[in-house]
Amino acid sequence: MKRKVEIVLQHGWAFDSSCWRGWMPHLRENPDYEISIQTPDRGYFGQAADIMPFSEAGSVKIVVAHSLGLHFLPDSVLKTTNLLILAAAFADFHSGTVLEQKRSRRTINLMSSRLEETPLDVLNEFYSNCYHPLLTSHLLLMRNLENLNQEQLENDLHLLNTARFDLSRLKQPEQVLFLHGSEDRIVAPSQSHEMHQSVEGSSLILFEGAGHSLPLTHVAPVWISLRNTIRHLLTVNA
Repeated sequence: MKRKVEIVLQHGWAFDSSCWRGWMPHLRENPDYEISIQTPDRGYFGQAADIMPFSEAGSVKIVVAHSLGLHFLPDSVLKTTNLLILAAAFADFHSGTVLEQKRSRRTINLMSSRLEETPLDVLNEFYSNCYHPLLTSHLLLMRNLENLNQEQLENDLHLLNTARFDLSRLKQPEQVLFLHGSEDRIVAPSQSHEMHQSVEGSSLILFEGAGHSLPLTHVAPVWISLRNTIRHLLTVNA
């Protein structure tokens, strides 16, 4: 009988659950285990879907969170997670020197003030800085912008501006793996380095030349790391 794996894939700000589409062939075509997949959605471009608690008592439980997605994770999920993978994550978005913190706060405040009148421009600039060549105005216009939830975008942008993640919560999962792109212009790689140093037993993988959109641009190398870790967990928790 195959072991069961439950996985939650949580996107970050201005993305949606479709950002995990490239992961599905890898996740669903593995002969070693049965997998149940959750793709919660903040509802920026359509229907929202909340994170549900894990349901299988004996399953291996995995959470992958991108960027601000870490701050969306409830304790009820973190407490039962075997493996937590954090891509381009941060505890406090405003890090670095005092000058760098002032600059990032000014950027977020400007984005917030522009969202109401020119949301498409704000999103387009953000995607451009994410280093994803496919996230262009053309792709955005293919979305149903009639369903654009500006209020949710603004609320979560405010959360990004003010949230402070308590790193003691990262002691609850059995294993924590940090992933970051060396050329991330949204969240500095130093954020993952600092969290990695603060979380005993955690691991860090830096992807050279990658930007902020690791879940979309580096599916294959990220999947290799995840697949190997899943196999190890299945052996340890057998």
